Amino acid sequence: MPKRTLTSKTSKLLSAGIFKFDPSVDPKTLKPHKQNWRKHTHRQRQAFNAHHERVGWTDAVIVNVTTGNIVDGHMRWEESCRKKTTVPVLYGRWTKEQELEILATKDPLGALAETQADALQALNEQIHGQLQQIKSPQSNTLKKLVADIDNYAAEITTGDSPAVLLNRRRDRKEYDRAREAAKDDEPESLESDDDDSLPEDPIFPSRHPFGLPDLLPDMLCTEVPDSIWDRSPASVTPNAYYCYSAGPGTIPDAASRGGGFLGFFTEDFRFEKTWNDTAGFTDWLRDMDFKGVLAPDYSTWTDWPLALRIHNLYRSRWVARYWQESGIPVIPIIQSLGACPGLDRSAGSFSNSLCLDSLPKKLPVVATEARNSQGAEDYWIGWAALHKHWLSALRIGTLVIYGGEENQKRFLPRLGKTGRTEIVLLSSFISRRRKGQK
Repeated sequence: MPKRTLTSKTSKLLSAGIFKFDPSVDPKTLKPHKQNWRKHTHRQRQAFNAHHERVGWTDAVIVNVTTGNIVDGHMRWEESCRKKTTVPVLYGRWTKEQELEILATKDPLGALAETQADALQALNEQIHGQLQQIKSPQSNTLKKLVADIDNYAAEITTGDSPAVLLNRRRDRKEYDRAREAAKDDEPESLESDDDDSLPEDPIFPSRHPFGLPDLLPDMLCTEVPDSIWDRSPASVTPNAYYCYSAGPGTIPDAASRGGGFLGFFTEDFRFEKTWNDTAGFTDWLRDMDFKGVLAPDYSTWTDWPLALRIHNLYRSRWVARYWQESGIPVIPIIQSLGACPGLDRSAGSFSNSLCLDSLPKKLPVVATEARNSQGAEDYWIGWAALHKHWLSALRIGTLVIYGGEENQKRFLPRLGKTGRTEIVLLSSFISRRRKGQK
């Protein structure tokens, strides 16, 4: 493709500070800036290409006609060269000094924006739902990106990540004032920490040879969630179930809520903090003052290695025991390791033993999930068999089924009579939101 030239009219427009846009430029005619400081990682390139495959160009390469240098969009230019495709270009005219200023500050200026965690999580919720309908390598890359963005939003809410990526550096006076304020607060914070502290990474008592922590019978929650919080004011009730994956920053505070229950039945990445920073997460739970908190449901997919499944079962049980030791009533959840070839003497015996043996035989409330089957009938056959076994092996007062309201026709006939166990069917948060109850 021949090199493009600028007309005299275009040159006048550029001199007046007006940009010219060309939607289709041969990237070989463009020149990268020798002082470009941005290094584009393989992960970023993967995400960019997946995004471009889905929606096309959303930004242009910016070129300074004074020098012919690219001042922004080096990765877009590089990927266009690699793929041998044209690229949209926005032309402008700046001095050499202005060019360096743009090169140094354009991207950091974007990092000065403050992230509104709730809005970002709500947006990601919609995007995640769209991507779930698409099966392609590009959509898998974007799903991971959306997950990371959502995790970042959750970390902003809990204080683990800054809302502004490029925070303003404090001057010496501000620094000294902050130090003095910290000294004033120190005695009170130390006193409260000493009262309730647990040893770091404690090993809890266990009756099981694998060391799964026993749950405390006297710290099991005895109250029952009977409705789903869907972010609407009417759904904020003392007995509502709050889905952590809906965004911790969106959950009303303790005074507004008057109780409620917190659960973790969706998307492990959203609640990894329960394990990675159990002490910090426990402090947040204390402040939120829920009536009861469900054990975190770390995934134990049957196609995962058995060691990983057992590890996630251990993590779930360990975190639940930690919360009990911290004065938080816990609701156990029904878990299964699936088939364990070579270890099961009869159908599911090893898996059931591992999941059941370290639990009290009498449980006031147990929770479970009935969703994500994508309509597969064999899933519901296995689901019913697992729950029948739990109901026969333990004395369960109430079984709360998250997602049970919309899926009850799939499992209730198979579950049959449940004896003295009461069944409470809850809709899932996503299902409630999709119905437009906002």
